[in-house]
Amino acid sequence: MTRTQHGAPVVMRTLATLALSLTLAACYTLDKRDIFEVAFKPVAPQTLAQLSDPRHRVKALPLTVGGRTVSAYWDDGADARGVLLFFNGNGYGAEAAMRRMLIPARALKLDLVTFNYNDEGQPIPSMTEMRAIGQALYAAAAALPTPAARKVYVGGHSLGATFALDVAAKDPVAGAFVAAPVTTGVQMIHHQIPVSRLAWLRPDAEYAQFDNLAIARGVRGPILVVGSEQDVNLPPAFTDAVFAAIPQGAVKRELILRDSPHSEYFAREAFWRGVSDFFGLPASGPLVGYLKAPAA
Repeated sequence: MTRTQHGAPVVMRTLATLALSLTLAACYTLDKRDIFEVAFKPVAPQTLAQLSDPRHRVKALPLTVGGRTVSAYWDDGADARGVLLFFNGNGYGAEAAMRRMLIPARALKLDLVTFNYNDEGQPIPSMTEMRAIGQALYAAAAALPTPAARKVYVGGHSLGATFALDVAAKDPVAGAFVAAPVTTGVQMIHHQIPVSRLAWLRPDAEYAQFDNLAIARGVRGPILVVGSEQDVNLPPAFTDAVFAAIPQGAVKRELILRDSPHSEYFAREAFWRGVSDFFGLPASGPLVGYLKAPAA
């Protein structure tokens, strides 16, 4: 996808290379480097301890897929009634996702599973590899040693919506939500970099998989698709198109927020109320919050 700051797309490699391509030949090949641009450190044990509380223990979830080590984490709650497997946006890793998502997940009594797309020092994953990792994450979530694993929900934000849709299309999930989904990678670039319409964008076989309109046709629901009028990076036209691509027979609902920029969906009460209502998950406690790191 694009490099992000707290989940808001800001094109980096694509923009620089496209500018050169326009100068030279008006042709640019899109590949996995235009999807996964940011790497993260594994979450430190002391951070996992700081994110835990008397009723929730955050722990590493060991996972290796195709020889690739995946930094994944599980919030094991004493009273959980389901598991939420979350696919974050490209510009933030598992730690930032947990700091924002643990409060609402715990209020909804869901164990949270999240991960890094790739760790610092690892090679950039391909879409094929990441879709396999998504499948492995679902299998790991469904096999957790807790009664909550009988119901696995999936959620995704921005880039993560692609993999949430993919899992929802292939696995017997209890439900799914996607926030700020892309339609296709090429359409996203045309929207975010208008000058790109002057170039010939050629997706390779991996980048061509960045197509939520195709993936969404396999979803059978229940699924909640969320956009926002204030999301200038991926506005409601993207949300509408993805929602329309989900088959009519699916149990689906579209929610358009009024006031959330691209990076702030999960900081909005209306988002979590929508999730709570759609999936019938009554909340016990605040639905919005952020677990700050201790002062140095």
